Parts: sequence; structure tokens; C-alpha cells
Amino acid sequence: MQRASAAALLFSVVTLCAFGHIHGGEIVAELQHTNITVHWSTDYEHQLVDFAVYFGVKTPDVVFLGFSDFGDMNNTDAVIYHYGTNHIKDSYTDRNYKIMPDIQQDFMMIRKRKDHIIFRRKLTTCDSRDYAFQPGTTQFYIAASFGHKDLVDIRDKRWIVDKKFGKVIEGPTDRSNIEDEPTSLEKDVKVVIVNSNNPDPVPNVETTYECIIRKMPFDTIHNMYHVVRMEPYITPGNEHLVHHMEVFICRDEVEEWSGNCNDPKKPAKAKSCSHVIAAWAMGEGPIHYPREAGLPIGGKGKNEYVMVEIHYNNPELHKGVMDSSGFQFFVTGMLRLLPEEGINIFASQMHAHLTGRKLWTSHYRNKVQIGDVNRDEHYSPHWQHLQQLRPMVRVMPGDTLVTTCVYDTRRRSKVTFGGYGITDEMCVNYIYYYPASDVEVCKSAISNSTLRAYFSQRHGMDGKTMSISEMYNGVKNWGNGVDEEFYNVLNVGNMNMNCLRPDGEPHQFNSKDTRQSWEHMARPRLFSGSFIRTRDRFQCPAINDMINFE
Repeated sequence: MQRASAAALLFSVVTLCAFGHIHGGEIVAELQHTNITVHWSTDYEHQLVDFAVYFGVKTPDVVFLGFSDFGDMNNTDAVIYHYGTNHIKDSYTDRNYKIMPDIQQDFMMIRKRKDHIIFRRKLTTCDSRDYAFQPGTTQFYIAASFGHKDLVDIRDKRWIVDKKFGKVIEGPTDRSNIEDEPTSLEKDVKVVIVNSNNPDPVPNVETTYECIIRKMPFDTIHNMYHVVRMEPYITPGNEHLVHHMEVFICRDEVEEWSGNCNDPKKPAKAKSCSHVIAAWAMGEGPIHYPREAGLPIGGKGKNEYVMVEIHYNNPELHKGVMDSSGFQFFVTGMLRLLPEEGINIFASQMHAHLTGRKLWTSHYRNKVQIGDVNRDEHYSPHWQHLQQLRPMVRVMPGDTLVTTCVYDTRRRSKVTFGGYGITDEMCVNYIYYYPASDVEVCKSAISNSTLRAYFSQRHGMDGKTMSISEMYNGVKNWGNGVDEEFYNVLNVGNMNMNCLRPDGEPHQFNSKDTRQSWEHMARPRLFSGSFIRTRDRFQCPAINDMINFE
């Protein structure tokens, strides 16, 4: 049956994975005197990874390649090569950043040439000083020393260091056929760029949200179109300032405008620009829709307007930086097909701010976990990528998606709250799916009544007059088991949840269980067998376990 296929984006909280046979990747470290290029090839059948390190125009005396759990340079697995020798040294950095030889040597030299070396290691070695490669983000440290061969501290200024991101382990979800030869559908697309016509300098404050409202430049009054690809349009040289962007479609016809999102001169009808259709963050590439789906726009008897919201992160308070970044859309009038039942999730992007360490979304059916949608065990806010899901995840009516985020705030002296600022936190999964529904966002939080009862009964606070943030900040000491006690409250307390329509109104709650409501949502707890093979930290330890975030 020929019907217009509708795709949409829902944001919530989510995981990944299944493996293919072999895949590879590359990073390039810029080290002042030279660029060092690291290639890798991962063999899933034999559970091996080969690394090739190319030295560039100037050969360093010592090369350090490290694998960091969460971006720190201590407690890091490493391999070290002294140029001209015939061997490599399996090493690690201890908690004090000292470079130490590993008792068990798990890296094996495969080839040595004048301009490069190739070495091999198992994906998991069960050595407590080795990094266990896992799906999702891999955080690399590449360091070089010129003229100094016996440096024992990775913080020594004589090391030239660069940090890069990649994925040593990827599944079929990352190697989809989206780069196949274009069909006639792709050949007829129109490219639309939405950015500021008169760019202003980026404000010299840490966090700014800029909004750009534009009318789609084709006949959306009479015709429906499908957006089949979206990607960022970043002003060259400003990549470090554009932290993330969201794209909204407007219910009403709004005058074109650009400026600070909090500007009182912002058009009043801009409030109707609330339906999220895309999200992007630094490190991410284009958003491809699968062959059988597209994001519908137009055909409703009115002009269609979109709003791009840009989050500028300017911690160094640069002045006078002109920016005309935005989003570009690839649009076609050839409509795609619609499936019969449920929704198909074809892409997912996890999002948190500076303290996010692990993020995943779990998929439940009949209160039993049957798998993950997306998972990143080594998340970095500086490298957020869109995860293409192949095969797609089919979500049926009655299924539950649960997003979990793990944070590390031990270096902070104040309570971290959820919010839009870069030092606030978020726990988000933007999911791309089809067919489209009128669900704009699903969100949840521990209920205020649970929090007020806890702070009142346990800490003697006035639950009627104090705000929730005042109660949090009123706890003088989170040690001596208070943090563990509060974690249990969060884990078992009542959960408030809501799924909103594009106009901000809540969906009606439908459940056969009369004990449940949006204000009292039961959490699914059961697992379905060994749906994911999890490495046991006691049977097979790794340096990943040195810091326990579980």
C-alpha cells in the first residue's frame, strides 16, 4: 500500500550492540613537530585488534599510545615504542601518572618499518592493567618525545600530547549501507541551509543559546516533502564553540528572526517552535534517514517554519568571533513507504554534559529487558556521535525505553543540578524513528514528594517552605553513607513521568494496571537471559574497573 512515510525524532534516555566481522578506523594526532596517524583493524571472529602507527615527517624518539577509560591520563593502559628498537612495551600509568611496565606483556609487534610499526592485541586480556575494548567511545592519548627517552611521568612537559576519539569496537549498527550508490530519490533532493543572514559575534560568556527561525523555501502549503538527510553547517574555525544544536518545526507561521533565544524581542509565536526534529553535538556527522523513511514536512495548508537552536560553549570568553553556523536539510518530493505496526528506531544519539561518563537506553517488553537501543560505556561530551542502528530496533505498543546516565562529580564541591548550562547536567537520548507520532518528548524524574519527605525526615528540613535545590544544598556532608542512602531513595522512590505532545500538553495515560499513573510509574526490573555478554570484572579484570562507576 502506497502511503506517505512519516519519520520523527523523540528524545528520552537509551544502548547498542552486535558485532560484525572486521572493521577499521583512523585518528590523526597533531604533535607540533609532526602528525602521528593511528590506523586500526578489528577482527571480531578472532577477538583481535591490529594497530598501525605512522610517524609522520619527523620521527619521535618515543611514542606513547594510551587508552583511557574516561579521559584521564592516570590509570591508563598504554603501549610504548622507542624508535629503532625491535620491540614494544606494554605499559600503564598509575594513579600518580607514573609510567610503569606491565607484568603481563599483551601487545605483540607484527611489523617494523622506517615510517611505521604494526602491533596486535586481544580485545580483552583479563589483565587488570589492560584496557578492555568495549562498544562505543574509545578515548585515545597519543604522546611523542623528541630528544628525551627516559620520561617517567606522562605529565612531563617534554611529552607532546594529543587526545583523540574513535570506536575500536563497532557493530553492524555503525556500518550501515547509508553510503551506497545514490538512487533516483537521492538525486532529486533540494538542499536548504538554515542559518543567520546577518551573523553577530558570539557573546563572550560561557553559555549562549542562539535561535534562528526561517521559512522553508518551497511550496509546503499544497505539497508534502520528506527530509532524507540533515547535517550541521558550521562556520570554519568555530567548531570549538558550537557545542550542540537542536532543530524544531513550528506549529504556527512565524516571522523570520535570529538572535538570543532569551531575547524579549523574540517573536511571541516562536513558542510554537517546540517539536524537535533533529539534534546534533560536536563530533557527530550527518543524520541519514533509511531508504524506507523520511521526515515529513508540509502538506498542511500553511507555510512551514523551522527553528535552529545553537548552544555556544565559550569557556575562554573569546570576543568578536563572527559565526553563521546552522543546519542544512536534504529534501525530496518523492515520498517513502509506511510500516504496519510499531515504530522503527534507526538512529540514536546519547547526550549529557561535562560529568557524564556512561549512558545507555534499555528496551523492555512485558516488563522484561530484551536488549539495548544504544550504549556508551566511555562517553565523552567532547565526542558525541549519532549511532546508526542496523538492524533497526522495533518498538511495539506497550514497550518501555529506560535511559540511564552515570556521572562523576567527585571533583565538584557543589551539588550538580539538571539544566541547560554547560556545568548543569542532562540525561538525554535523541532517537530517530518512523513512522512519526505526536509524541514530542518523554521525560522522568524522582517525584518532588519523595524528595521533600526524605529531606524533611532524614535532615530535618522544612519541606513546605524550602525549594528542592535549597534542600540539596542544605546537606552539609554527603559522606558517611549519606550518598549511598540517598542513592537508594532515588532507586526505589516514586517516579514522575510524562510524555508530551508537540503543543506541550501531556498524553493521556493508558494502562490496564489501575495502580499506575504518570505520577506513580513502576520501573521494569527483569532481564531476559544473557541478552548481552557482559565481561565479569572478577573473572576477567581490566583497567576499566580501577574506578567503579556502576
